[in-house]
Amino acid sequence: MTRLLDPIERGEARAENLAAERVRGDDYTCFCGRVVPLGDCHTLSPDPYSPPVCGFCLEEALDGLR
Repeated sequence: MTRLLDPIERGEARAENLAAERVRGDDYTCFCGRVVPLGDCHTLSPDPYSPPVCGFCLEEALDGLR
């Protein structure tokens, strides 16, 4: 029988996979390709498992809302 992950387990698994792919030391490779310090990243959603983005992508997203 296959065990289904609950929403928290799915979110944690997504975050761990993303970190394994995009985090190297204290640096994060954003979806746009920029490498930035992980501490300078932001999320576009209040979801605790929302993937981080760099400041440039954050500004672009906010400009799209205006």
